Amino acid sequence: MILPKDLKRFVTIAVGTVFPLMASITAISTPDKTDDTFWLTYWSCYGLLFVLMDWLETYIGRIWGFFTVVIFSTVYLMLPMFQGSEKLFRNVLVPLAGLKESLLLRDAVMLKKQILDSLPADRQSEVRKLIAYSFDIETPDDEDDHDANDPRLSINHENAKAVLSWATSAWNPKIYRRKSSQQQGGTPNETTSLVQDVETPKEFPY
Repeated sequence: MILPKDLKRFVTIAVGTVFPLMASITAISTPDKTDDTFWLTYWSCYGLLFVLMDWLETYIGRIWGFFTVVIFSTVYLMLPMFQGSEKLFRNVLVPLAGLKESLLLRDAVMLKKQILDSLPADRQSEVRKLIAYSFDIETPDDEDDHDANDPRLSINHENAKAVLSWATSAWNPKIYRRKSSQQQGGTPNETTSLVQDVETPKEFPY
């Protein structure tokens, strides 16, 4: 608050760049890609914040507390506990760039990877087919108002997560293997159809 204006600007920029720069170098040097995505998202959002600060400084830069507000905004974007950069990226930058569908596809790929990583190798094939089936349900018909208003016939982020969560917790592999073996006379394989050979459990969310 009491520093000269030029020093205030220097400290504000240093807060937003020094630690994130070191963290970004560390993230790139490690095999984990999650932190890479986090800091790439941060830099995208901080670039927008810096442009706004540089523009507003001409008009309201002399107002007491201006750079303090910018520092708090920077910390909000930086700290993982707030997920500020993720929220700004999803709700502002992605819609402005017209990339909402691309982001949803990325989320689907990440969700699939998390699920398959948590499953044993012999279960991954079955769950992959279950995921594919969940997205292959009937789509709403524009000419049929009843179907179009039925939320069970549309796939969105929330019900997709529910289906995939059910796949990892509610599905009973013993029941599947027993019914599949009885109907096909063998053990399930890559070509086994979950839709035709297994009755959908009652707890299936959709």
